[in-house]
Amino acid sequence: MAAIIVGTVSLTGIGPVMTEIVELLSGGNLMLVLVAVILILDTGQPTTANYIVVSTLMAPVIVELGALAGLVVPLIVVNRVVCYYGLMADITPAVGLASFAAAAIARSDPIKTGITAFDYSMRTAILPFLFIFNAQLLLIGFDNWFHLLRIISIAIIAMLVFAAATRGYFLVRSRWYESVALLLVTFALFRPGFFWDELYAPHVDVPSSEFMKLVEAAPASASKRVWIEGQNMDGKVVCKGVMLPLGDVGPARERLRKLGLTVVPMGNEMQIAQVQFGSKADKLGVEQGFRIATIEMPADLARAGALHAEMARRLLTLADYAVATGAQGLLFTCSAFGPCIDVVARHHPSLPVIKPNEVMIEDAMAAVVGGGCIGLVASLAPTLVSMPAEFPAAALLRTALAEDALTALDAGDGEKHDVLCVEAAARLAEQACTVIALAQLSLARAKMAVRQRTGLPVLSTVGSAVMRLLQRMS
Repeated sequence: MAAIIVGTVSLTGIGPVMTEIVELLSGGNLMLVLVAVILILDTGQPTTANYIVVSTLMAPVIVELGALAGLVVPLIVVNRVVCYYGLMADITPAVGLASFAAAAIARSDPIKTGITAFDYSMRTAILPFLFIFNAQLLLIGFDNWFHLLRIISIAIIAMLVFAAATRGYFLVRSRWYESVALLLVTFALFRPGFFWDELYAPHVDVPSSEFMKLVEAAPASASKRVWIEGQNMDGKVVCKGVMLPLGDVGPARERLRKLGLTVVPMGNEMQIAQVQFGSKADKLGVEQGFRIATIEMPADLARAGALHAEMARRLLTLADYAVATGAQGLLFTCSAFGPCIDVVARHHPSLPVIKPNEVMIEDAMAAVVGGGCIGLVASLAPTLVSMPAEFPAAALLRTALAEDALTALDAGDGEKHDVLCVEAAARLAEQACTVIALAQLSLARAKMAVRQRTGLPVLSTVGSAVMRLLQRMS
């Protein structure tokens, strides 16, 4: 039976018709879309056949209409939802096979038994709504284990509150208005963004002209949420959201090529020139001839992202100028520009592009390969939080802050700066460190004084970087 239904859907083109039916019933409202899908999913089949049928019929419907409503739902979540509701048909009218069987055993009215069963199972019927709006419950997209635990805890509380509202009993029997209040609390816990997003927009729109820069600057395994619009094969103008997975770091066109997507600039816009059949982009619903309308970025990261893209553009302009004047290598004096330096390195693969922190860390690890401890001196306290994380996990590392050294240097007192640096390094030498690493570029001026005081090898970011650059250029 399942094979017959799947074959019918594939050969007759009923799939798009189902999308239109659900869209008509729901009026484009996402919540009503899910309700309409529930009504259509009553199949009363065994688990395997049920999944095959409902995933063929309804999964594409939720993905397509969710995208039109601005909700990008992972396909695995959609499949979980439709399978869940397909199985719910066993206890809910009009199919209600389990309810009808129970009614025969109890010699009760089948419809009343089905309605009662649905009333009791209403708490489980809303669970897939949690999956749609909180995919983290299915171990998708959570930041850390604390984040996952928080989501699960809130979901459990929401389910308990909903059960109390629908049964009319919390600590004591609830009045009708208390049940209404509990339902509102349940909705707020299910979808906190429904109210919060009205006050603070979760995303901001970035012009599509920035698309290629943002794609190239994105870290590995990142995704970009974009809005595309155009006329589909039915002549209907659509605008929908798509989450593009970008995969490994690389040039923008290479990352898009792996998606099966080719885009070309058209004035200030980006046009989708080609979508490879069967590619990831094709499965996401991206269509040839559509244009990228906007790119959505989280509001709290939008400013940082814009600054990053602008910084990358400026550094790339400087690098292009240096190469045009005959430069044979590029040395950046601050590794804080890390992602921007990566962009430059990808644009000039034939030239050595050096990050000072990485090179000094490699030299320090080589110095203690036979055993020993690295002493890290910094004149900025935040460096002693961020930089140790850049060392390999196996590194034995001790740190010291040359407090007020940078303040002294800013005031023009270089001698005091050097003395404070030497004192910090001396404290590390007393802790059995076998090599000293100077974190800031400004500390390099005290390198000789530190060596004389401690009698240990001393590394600086700029010194290691220059030596590595000369080696790669020779």
